[in-house]
Amino acid sequence: MALIAIDLDDTIVENNAVEEISKRMGLNYTTEDVVTWGYDCFPEEVRTRIYKLYENKKYMSNLKPMVGAQETITFLKKERHRLLCLTSRCLKIRRCTRNMVRRLFPEFEDTFFSSKLPFLIGNKVDYFIDDNPQYCQQAASSKIKTILLSNSRTPYNWNLKASARSYEGYLQVIPHIEILMKQKIDDMGWYDK
Repeated sequence: MALIAIDLDDTIVENNAVEEISKRMGLNYTTEDVVTWGYDCFPEEVRTRIYKLYENKKYMSNLKPMVGAQETITFLKKERHRLLCLTSRCLKIRRCTRNMVRRLFPEFEDTFFSSKLPFLIGNKVDYFIDDNPQYCQQAASSKIKTILLSNSRTPYNWNLKASARSYEGYLQVIPHIEILMKQKIDDMGWYDK
C-alpha cells in the first residue's frame, strides 16, 4: 500500500480556462497554445482573465473529469493505495474545490492546498502525479517517485519528456492517467534504493 498524491487541474479534471476566456474575448486560443507554464505565452489581458476565472467558484467547481480519471482513481483505491488530492488552487475556492473532489472522486482521503514539495516530503508521499513540469522536477530531484502526465493538452511540459532519464528512475512520463490501470504503479521501472 502506497501513499499517492495526485494533482487536480489538467491531471484528473479538465480545466478549459484558456478556451473559455478565448471564447469570451472573441479569440482562437486553445489548450494546445499553452506552451509555457503560467500562461506567459498569452497577452497580459488574456492571462489576467484566466487567473480571474481560476477564482470563480462556479466555474472551478463544475469542471469535468479527464477521460479515465474516475476509473483510475477507483482502481488505485481498490489496489489498497492511500490517495490524497494535492492542489495549488487558491484558498478562496477551497470549499467548492473540496466539494467537487468529494463528488467526483470520493476515494480521496482529503484535498490539500499546499506548496507541493514541502507537502510531499513532510507527508512522506511514495508517489506523486502531476502535469506541472517544475513540480515534477522538484519531486523527482528529491527522490520521490513522480509521474508526469504529458499529452496534447500539456505542451508546456513536453521539454521534460526528453530529460526524464536524467532523474535516475524517479520520473516516469505517461500520456494519460488511465495507463495506471494497465500497469501497476509499483512496476513502472522505478529506481530501487
